[in-house]
Amino acid sequence: MDAYLKRQLRLRLKRAGDAAVGALAVSLLTLLRLVNPDTMANAGGWLMRKIGPLFKENEIARDSLTRAFPEKTLAEIDTILRGVWDNLGRVGAEFAQLDRLWDFDPAHPKRRGRIEFRPVDTERFEHLAHDGKPALIFASHLANWELPAICAATHGMESAVLYRRPNIAAINDWLRKTRAANMGAMISTGLDAPVKLAGKRWADYKRVLTVADTGWFCFIYSLTFGGFVGLDSYLSIFFRDQYHMTKVQAGDLTTIVVIFGSFLRPVGGMLAGGGSPIGVDR
Repeated sequence: MDAYLKRQLRLRLKRAGDAAVGALAVSLLTLLRLVNPDTMANAGGWLMRKIGPLFKENEIARDSLTRAFPEKTLAEIDTILRGVWDNLGRVGAEFAQLDRLWDFDPAHPKRRGRIEFRPVDTERFEHLAHDGKPALIFASHLANWELPAICAATHGMESAVLYRRPNIAAINDWLRKTRAANMGAMISTGLDAPVKLAGKRWADYKRVLTVADTGWFCFIYSLTFGGFVGLDSYLSIFFRDQYHMTKVQAGDLTTIVVIFGSFLRPVGGMLAGGGSPIGVDR
């Protein structure tokens, strides 16, 4: 009983601690949102440029850069490191302001702002937005890697973001509240994440059903698969009536036929398709 009470006490203390940390973090994030985003980013960059070199990671990074770029001077290496710390500080400061950073105007692409697009980037985005196909976008840790999701949602691209759910519920709720309107669907990592990412609306199914090949595919499949099921159901009767087998013998032979048929069906599909599967919705 004592062990049980101790576990319950630890659990309740952890819940209370998480609630307190969550309330404090959300209050701090709310206060930070009162500051101008550019001011916050500049302050974060300045702060990390000052304190970043004091961490041991700075020496590790300097050693790695020196080995990777032996032709660069120590002054050049230090310039790179200051840029790294500056970027880290800006990304951290922008966390509370992320939904307010996007200021790119397609009607005035040359207007200077926080977001800059090259013509090739615009072409790539237009292709992704209008090719009618899904796409996976992997954002590397360069500058603020969460901005591509905001770009997609802001300019009308249906999108979903896979993210790691914070352990503290209050922070997770704050993230979903501030991000969902600007980043599309927010899907936390987990065993059910693939199902949620592949979620379809009724309109998506309706669009596939309007394709003529869908009807032909369903008709042919009903004959091939339906015929296979019908044959399996009849085989045991056939073996008993025609060859006077016992029920066990007929069942064994039917099982062998079903196994061979099940394994050979995909082989036949590959041979029929010339080795390349064809999507019915193309």
